[in-house]
Amino acid sequence: MKKIQKNKLFIQITYRDLLEKLWLIYLFKVNCEVYLDPAKINSYNIDEIERAAKLLDKRGISRRVHAPVCDPNKEGFDKYKEIYYKTSRFCKHLGADTIVMHVEGYWREEHVYIWKEIADFADENSITVLLENHQEISAKPIIKILTAINSDRLKACFDVGHFYVFAEKSVTLLLSDYAGDLIKEIHLSDNLGDMDSHLPLGKGKIDFLSFFEALDKTSLDPYYTLEAKDLSGIIKGILYLKRIGRL
Repeated sequence: MKKIQKNKLFIQITYRDLLEKLWLIYLFKVNCEVYLDPAKINSYNIDEIERAAKLLDKRGISRRVHAPVCDPNKEGFDKYKEIYYKTSRFCKHLGADTIVMHVEGYWREEHVYIWKEIADFADENSITVLLENHQEISAKPIIKILTAINSDRLKACFDVGHFYVFAEKSVTLLLSDYAGDLIKEIHLSDNLGDMDSHLPLGKGKIDFLSFFEALDKTSLDPYYTLEAKDLSGIIKGILYLKRIGRL
């Protein structure tokens, strides 16, 4: 049985919660994946965020950034790229080295080149970009991009809750669709199969025992991010992982 190492476990919080609960994060020394709200991408205080980064560095707390969600088919591909570049700047101020981005559907051949531009910029700035599934019914849209670009700076984030709601296959079977070491991060939350409700682990219908057993059979060694509505949900998720022997 593979256990999740403490340095590989993150919790997802908003930018505002990062600042307001900084003392709590510092006290418990928990790694953070910071969701950058669309309203904050142009208005965050650089001095404020860099002070937070220095404090977190003192405790050895790692940071990742979840980019604002943008559907390029509705908002435009230039807007999508703009969000990526702005999120990259935020990463620099926060001292983060990884960005998680939603793919939002199937990309046509003429638009896949955008990911080459993103991967090249990521390489120049020592950032890794992880493509997260959202409402896709399979892993094909993400695998298509990753295969076409073939960059160590462009990998996958496997969101269990999203796949459980939207995918045609079970989350356990979907693991095998990602070849090799494409999956670098796994998002953990539970739901009832009707919507992405971010329930605490063990409070929905997802069979995490089978999922982790399937994961044990792979060579993957990903990072894990707990997603929940509030602090109580995070704590319940951690306790659940301990109860099933994964922490």
